[in-house]
Amino acid sequence: MNSIYKIPTIAFVSILLLTLSCQKHRAKKLAGTYACKVDYHVEHAETEPNGYYIFDTTYFEDVVIVQDGKDLKFLNYSVHIDQVKDGKTASFAPSGSISSSAISFKNDEVYIYTKSGGQGGWGSYTYNGKKKKK
Repeated sequence: MNSIYKIPTIAFVSILLLTLSCQKHRAKKLAGTYACKVDYHVEHAETEPNGYYIFDTTYFEDVVIVQDGKDLKFLNYSVHIDQVKDGKTASFAPSGSISSSAISFKNDEVYIYTKSGGQGGWGSYTYNGKKKKK
């Protein structure tokens, strides 16, 4: 290889490796256990005379977010780190589903929203929590 091409090639490879390393570092930084307040809401059409059922509850749950390469895994979902930027909301849904979901991080807090349903009703979960210190 001609020496004139070695420097740009080395620089390009170095920048590429640094970029990939930063993405993994960011994923690792976001991974952890979050103490969340969970709001659960269900609306369902009933066959009874009243015709409609609504249920709301709030409880607390620790949500574990794990780094798996460049993916963040949580609550049976997986999001690529490129989709998650501080303060921005990343939408995601399991393939083939009719659900809608979103996650966002800001400072040491996480916000997760999932909604799914079908004919006759739907349910949603809203998780909002702060990262626990190790």
